Amino acid sequence: MKVFYKLKEWEKIRQKYNDKGAVKRREEKLMKKFNKWDKKCELYERKVREYKDVKREENRGVISWVKDILGVKGEEEEIPLPDNLKPFYSYSPKPRKPDFTLLDATDPNLRKLTPLEKKVLKNSSKTTSLLSQIKSEWSESYSQYLLSTHGPSFTKAALIKATSDLTSPSSLYPLPRLSHRKITYHSGPTNSGKTYNALLALKSAPTGMYLGPLRLLALEVYEELTSSGVYCSLITGQERRNVPFSTHVSATVEMARMEEFDVVVIDEIQLLGDEERGAGWTRAFMGVECKEVHVCGGGEGVERVRRMAEECGDDFEVVEYERFNELKVEEGPLNKNKDYKTGVREGDAIVAFSKNDIFAIRREIEENTEFKCCVIYGALPPESRAQQAKLFNDPSSDYKVLVASDAVGLGLNLNIGRVVFHTMFKGGRNVEILNHSLVKQIAGRAGRRNSVYKHGAVTCRRKEDMRHLRKMLETDITPIERAGLLPNVQHVEAFADVTGIESMSELFSQFTSAAQVSRGYFLCRQEAISKAASMADTLENLKVTEKFTLCIAPFNESDEMAKGLVMGFAEALQRGRPYGLDVKIPEGRVKTFEDLGHLCALHHLIDLYLWLSQRFEVADNALETATAMRRKRVLLGMITEALEGGEGALKLKHDYNKMDERYRARWRKLQRERQGRDRGGKGERRFLPNRGTGKGEASARGPASRNQKQRRFARGKKRQDAAVS
Repeated sequence: MKVFYKLKEWEKIRQKYNDKGAVKRREEKLMKKFNKWDKKCELYERKVREYKDVKREENRGVISWVKDILGVKGEEEEIPLPDNLKPFYSYSPKPRKPDFTLLDATDPNLRKLTPLEKKVLKNSSKTTSLLSQIKSEWSESYSQYLLSTHGPSFTKAALIKATSDLTSPSSLYPLPRLSHRKITYHSGPTNSGKTYNALLALKSAPTGMYLGPLRLLALEVYEELTSSGVYCSLITGQERRNVPFSTHVSATVEMARMEEFDVVVIDEIQLLGDEERGAGWTRAFMGVECKEVHVCGGGEGVERVRRMAEECGDDFEVVEYERFNELKVEEGPLNKNKDYKTGVREGDAIVAFSKNDIFAIRREIEENTEFKCCVIYGALPPESRAQQAKLFNDPSSDYKVLVASDAVGLGLNLNIGRVVFHTMFKGGRNVEILNHSLVKQIAGRAGRRNSVYKHGAVTCRRKEDMRHLRKMLETDITPIERAGLLPNVQHVEAFADVTGIESMSELFSQFTSAAQVSRGYFLCRQEAISKAASMADTLENLKVTEKFTLCIAPFNESDEMAKGLVMGFAEALQRGRPYGLDVKIPEGRVKTFEDLGHLCALHHLIDLYLWLSQRFEVADNALETATAMRRKRVLLGMITEALEGGEGALKLKHDYNKMDERYRARWRKLQRERQGRDRGGKGERRFLPNRGTGKGEASARGPASRNQKQRRFARGKKRQDAAVS
């Protein structure tokens, strides 16, 4: 049997047994010997598995293997086969090219094995060892060839892989990994006291830091700690209040300080799964250097945070909380008329998802009832939202009803007795129905602890929405499976040095393509940063770090005013001169809804300018910053006056009923289109006939022709369009 395990004797065997009958008899005789040998082999199954693993790797091909190492894409090279391996491939029954290459040898379809050879390879453990030896020699010869011709490529590929490696986010923060932290997850719904208990631990600590999702929350904690006699500084993207000898810091998540503290509180930890801002929570959780980390959030984030704590080597503990007051769903809607002329009571919070709807609802309530309304929505400045919330919570004020957007569901402590959903649909062109997470977040605001309301209540304006409301409140929130990541400035700078790419858009595109991310993570803000990077390519004489900072600035690329501000600031940065903010405050009183929107847009521009000023140190910029702060205070006063101007202060022509009907019709249309795609295949809308009526069915002579199907499709589409209109 040794003849079958020596490569140089394979050809002799094939020449000796040219006769088919002799070959067959010889094969049968050898197979008996092999079967007898296999029965005596105790490690047969393990060897077969080893052979399959080797064969699987062999079929991949060495070219593909090297391409995976290099991480590059391109045409395969024609590499000569090493001389010591050529005899093994000289028995191929197929005609070969004169220049037999390694690429040819890796082709699994090139080498055709005889039945005897297949049996030998399948059953013989020694053949498995032989294949392993050949694989080793093959790889060694090929590696020597690559090192002599592609040495720099190996070095560059390794550097690219290292600078874009995000598979272990915890290793990006080495200092916290030197200590053993204690992670306490305060898990519970809204109005359960989880944040309150975490703040108690923060107050009692010698040093500490609070990290929240909003400036309003950071400001609220700053004021609470200060009133308790704790020296605390405030740090947000637009404002810094550095208190001398302060031991505590209250900041937004993105402004987290990577310093040593005793206790750190991270609020709304479930937002680490957010597609836009999730990276801020991941960075804060893994990067803060402290003894204790208290994270507050819903139960959907427990398992994700637990796995992240295990990656960091920290202790993990969960503290469960229950809601203080019961949340009840009312039996019926607000009233039978689907309006706000009746049924509204003190402590109500009407939740709508359009600024036009919010002001139209406010106007109707103030014209038909005795109540005055506060308004809160996302486009309002944070200071204005805080002022409106304070006015609503004040028992001595005349403002007893709140009309707000979904911004009310996060960050604000409000004395709400009942939440009324204006609609269950949200969005513009692509309408979506409210999911269970958002419904629970908003509805949970009713019945705050220590308020005058013994329990919270929730209802809808329309009767047909009540079923969806109950269903969403009974549905368990889906656990968070992935946490957001975002490359920092050091990542981008190192990647640019290795690749030599100067274009910011190409650099970020190459980074996202080469980035390696673990299964439990994802990259945030890819689309937004890519659009901003295209804008940054027009700027010259700026460092890569400066361009990347401009790309992550908080502005919408479709906002021409904000885009012009960023470009103007960047051009001034190139010249090394301060940028003068050109914001003209309109004169006179705000009369229309459009005027109020313009004031809010100007306020956002000033916030964006202050954000840029804090991240770029420009000489002689203090005067411009002070001017921007003064204009900001003037705008806030005008916005407050417009919101509290009384009945008829803002002129608005809007019918919320018509808008709601359009949303519902659009939703029904989208649902039919989705069902059509599911039934008829991708990109095809298909209308199924009614069974039993005979209408639209195929004739008894056979299946419907193609023209008949097209006519049915046209009729169904016409009926659908008529129903929608």
